[in-house]
Amino acid sequence: MKLFKQCLLRPLLPLLAAVTLPVFAQAPDTNIEAVVRELQAPQTRSAAVRRLVDAALVNLTHQPEPYVSWIVASLTNGVAGERTCAAYDLGNCGLLASNPYPQLLLALKSGDPSLRIYSAGALPAIGAGNPEIVAALITALGDRDPEVRRAAAQSLGGFGSAASNAVPGLIKLLRQADAESVAEGPNRSAASAWGRVATALGDIGNHEAILGLEAALTNHDPDVRRTAAVALQTIKDRKP
Repeated sequence: MKLFKQCLLRPLLPLLAAVTLPVFAQAPDTNIEAVVRELQAPQTRSAAVRRLVDAALVNLTHQPEPYVSWIVASLTNGVAGERTCAAYDLGNCGLLASNPYPQLLLALKSGDPSLRIYSAGALPAIGAGNPEIVAALITALGDRDPEVRRAAAQSLGGFGSAASNAVPGLIKLLRQADAESVAEGPNRSAASAWGRVATALGDIGNHEAILGLEAALTNHDPDVRRTAAVALQTIKDRKP
């Protein structure tokens, strides 16, 4: 998905340019004239906006409140594309955006699957260890959209041992992947992306997760088998 073709931050381009172009100017390998040309040309404007957004997220740490508040307002009140972009940007803001997780939890229940995916992805950067966020992501493991389920699984892995309650739900997803692989037979993609669930179990790493990963070594989904083996080795390597 080319998310930023309709990104909410494009109306802020003058502000972003004012904040970030001086940063580009100080970099010895940056051609300011080229950046300005990219902003002026329709075919390169989206990429230039994205570069400015990334730089702004890095360089607004000294005064983030108005910026973050504006993104939260877009998440709450914007149209579909704006809300999805806002969720993505809040994840990039990380701890700078420590307050908006209730709005992201609401977005996780949206009827828009893209918004649910990006909201799930943003939550670990904002609310590490927050049990309310962990509980919401565990609920999202049962989402009707498989991409949302995978995004929730990946995010739960980001909480590590704080997401131990998610292990039964993650193991259930691996069993579903196994059943799907059997049903699809040789047409099953080798890159099904369900391996992200095994990676999450490895990141949590408790005894129950290890048992689930050991069982996944015989999963019919090749992505799950491969990732489960890597996760088990990672857990082994972490032990003193």
